[in-house]
Amino acid sequence: MKTIKFLTFLMLISLTWIGCEDRTKVKVEATEDNNTEATLDDAYRTSRTNLEKSIVDLRNSIDAKIVAVENEFETATDDRKAEITVRLDGYRKHRNDLDVLAKRIADSTAEGWADLEREAGQVIADIRMAIDK
Repeated sequence: MKTIKFLTFLMLISLTWIGCEDRTKVKVEATEDNNTEATLDDAYRTSRTNLEKSIVDLRNSIDAKIVAVENEFETATDDRKAEITVRLDGYRKHRNDLDVLAKRIADSTAEGWADLEREAGQVIADIRMAIDK
C-alpha cells in the first residue's frame, strides 16, 4: 500500500512538473517572427519613401533646368536654337523616364522591391550623370 501511495505521489508531482513547464520559448519565437516581418515592412516602406523623395528632388531639378533652357531658347540666335532644342528634348525625355519610374514605384509591392529598387537606383544615377554634364 505504501508503494502505491508513493508511486501515485510521484505521478502527481510529474504531472505538475510537466504542466508547469516553461513555455516562454514558444512565445518568443512567435514574437521574433512577427518582429522580423514588421522590420521588413518598415525597411520596405523606408526604402520606398527615400526613393520617391529622390525622384521628386531630381524631377524638380530637371524642371528648373527645362525652365532655364526655355528662357535661353527665347533669346538665342537661330544657330544655337538647334542645340538648345536637343538639350531641351533630352531633359524632357529624362523627366518622362522619371514619371514612368515613379508610377512603377507607386504600383510596387514588397515582393519585387529589391529588383525594382536596384533598377531605379541605376536609372536615377544615369539621369543625374546626364543632366550634370
